[in-house]
Amino acid sequence: MLLAPGQAHGEVGDDIGGGEQLLRVRAFAWSNVTSLVFSIVFAASLLTLVLWMQQVWGYSALQTGLAVAPGPLMVPVFAAVAQRLSRTVPVGRIGVGLPCRPS
Repeated sequence: MLLAPGQAHGEVGDDIGGGEQLLRVRAFAWSNVTSLVFSIVFAASLLTLVLWMQQVWGYSALQTGLAVAPGPLMVPVFAAVAQRLSRTVPVGRIGVGLPCRPS
């Protein structure tokens, strides 16, 4: 965060403690719960995939890393595509993956 000249971190106007108020907003609280659950499930599935590749398929650590690498490498590609697509299609349709019809 950039501070105005002469403003020290933590001075008036620097809202640090506001999380409790945000969590009282139902939509914000549920989006955080959903994000937490998704992150836990995603981490568990990634761990399971890595262990499966190494213990069942017999992949080495390097082979496993190379086999898993295309997923994270595609994130910037799809982020760029979604960003361009969001100019013409409502963001909710992109996130849910519903059929897109430019507006």
